[in-house]
Amino acid sequence: MKNFKWIIIALVLVGIIVGASALYSRLTKDVDNDNLVETDIPETEDETEYPSPDFTVTDRDGNEVRLSDFKGTPVVLNFWATWCYYCVEEMPDFDKASALYPDVQFLMVNATDGVNETVEKATEFVDEKGFGFDIYFDTRKEAVYSYGVSAFPQTYFINAEGEIVAKGSGMLAYDKLVRGIEMIYDKVTVSPLATAEFLEPLEDFSWEREYAPEYVMLHFTSNVMANRENPYDIGEVRKIFEDNGLSINYIIDRDGKIFCYMPEDRVAWHAGRGEWKNDEKYTNAMNKYSIGIELLAVGSKSDMSQYLSSSEYDALDPSLIGFTDAQYESLSTLLSDVCQRNHIPLDREHIIGHEEYNPEKKDPGEKFYWDKIFQ
Repeated sequence: MKNFKWIIIALVLVGIIVGASALYSRLTKDVDNDNLVETDIPETEDETEYPSPDFTVTDRDGNEVRLSDFKGTPVVLNFWATWCYYCVEEMPDFDKASALYPDVQFLMVNATDGVNETVEKATEFVDEKGFGFDIYFDTRKEAVYSYGVSAFPQTYFINAEGEIVAKGSGMLAYDKLVRGIEMIYDKVTVSPLATAEFLEPLEDFSWEREYAPEYVMLHFTSNVMANRENPYDIGEVRKIFEDNGLSINYIIDRDGKIFCYMPEDRVAWHAGRGEWKNDEKYTNAMNKYSIGIELLAVGSKSDMSQYLSSSEYDALDPSLIGFTDAQYESLSTLLSDVCQRNHIPLDREHIIGHEEYNPEKKDPGEKFYWDKIFQ
């Protein structure tokens, strides 16, 4: 009889736990629109102090790290644990965002109590999932106590001055996570070297970027098929993009002037089909992982053979063929800026030609001299 009584109690407890979990899940969805809340920033008299509650945690190597060490850098502070269902669920979004916003420090603080959570367990979990963000361990519970964390996950968005700008309670949807990041970080999406002349509406010529760009792809273009006397009229070239539903992030005219047709946080449609490094990730998908740059140019006779007959090519003004010094100069400066801001290595392995991705393409072609940008 006693055993039966305990079985009944156990079943009731299980029912309560399951019901509470379901209710929490439903409530979380219901209040999702409100679980990212802006906070009031108090005035600080001493600008040398770090305004947010400071704490010390340890990194993977056991080194002590303080939150205030990141003053001058926007921080996404997240409290998590492997036993927390919603923490685990939101982790892939945090990983994606950390790659997309490399200038923002993601401080992923694990609630390492040594019983329910250990350094080894948390490290194994992150490594197994392949997450790229840095993790930190709150073995003394200093961080948790400093922020009064009683439920997980919990996220704070801290600006470069060290002020808490917003707080996320519970699991954050990706759009809320991005919105929180944008409250603390003004990401430059158009090079200051360029004149913004977007192809609009943006959604008709691009997708929102989900992955951090890893490459820059170079192309050449012109309107030589329709206008052999003046193939570089920028208005006519732009119309080619508009009429064909194509796009590019940047285009450089013959005088070296740079135009931005698509901001860097949008995926321009320029790469098309192709393969790269025998990695399926890039197969027919390089648009997602690259920033595209067009230069107004006409290639060699071989490059242009699918567009112009031999006699048509020979009749062109020789000054129209190839690339100008002004273009090389602007391209070098633009590459330096784009690669620095997007943390793309400025080398030949990461600055690639369209022809390398798809051998059927011929750009930037035989008339493009790589040593003019990699000396």
